Amino acid sequence: METVVTVGESLVDFVPTKVNDERTAVGGGAGAAVDWPLPAFQPLPGGAPANVAACVARLGGRAAFVGLRGDDVFGAALEKVLRGVGVDTRYFRVTGRAKTGLAFVALDAHGDRSFSFYRDPSADMLLTAADVPLEFIAEAGILHVGGVSLAAGPSREATLYAAREAKRRGVFVSYDPNWRPALWPNPAEGVDVLQHLFPFCDLVKVNREELRLLAGTDDPQEGAARFHAHGVRLALITLDKDGCYFSVWDGSGGQRQEG
Repeated sequence: METVVTVGESLVDFVPTKVNDERTAVGGGAGAAVDWPLPAFQPLPGGAPANVAACVARLGGRAAFVGLRGDDVFGAALEKVLRGVGVDTRYFRVTGRAKTGLAFVALDAHGDRSFSFYRDPSADMLLTAADVPLEFIAEAGILHVGGVSLAAGPSREATLYAAREAKRRGVFVSYDPNWRPALWPNPAEGVDVLQHLFPFCDLVKVNREELRLLAGTDDPQEGAARFHAHGVRLALITLDKDGCYFSVWDGSGGQRQEG
């Protein structure tokens, strides 16, 4: 059985539980009850590549995670969770140079999410090409990477290196651009960087917004064709309540299957 190796970020997501609409006493000089407009948050394990590894393992597959965590309570908890579901964490290493990343999730009235990241830098951003176990990935057979680790170096270079060298070794490469506007002060630069990975990928998964950003179209069929032009064999496009669209290309410029 092949192993899915995921490379990138593992962080703690703080997700809203309920809106705290009660008056709350504050300390300091204020000393009075005020309306506190922020919700209560629950910490949960996160980071898209780490989540993929955990899901593969929980479904009975073999998975490993490659990344860096801080030498702190959050990082220790993340590693414990991954090990607990059966993920190989031998390459999930500890650094004392930065703390484990945190992300706070906000929901609007329609249930749409927005993110506030605390990673300036966080441990996952310090991953380097030297931390990428190429021979282990080559033996595993499948590599999955995401776009968050491309937002800044040195993890950007490490992610590009992992995908490029895995492709050269015949490894199946899966990619989720995972567009997060908060991480890209210059959106045009972000689109350009995320597109750099396409030539090294066998599978690309995007949502509607990412289709528009990265393929320049709202049409799934047209967008998939543009991904195929980069060499992508399988394009997956999630369409919210409308399900998803897929397109498989045989690599010769001819046969396509879609649905």
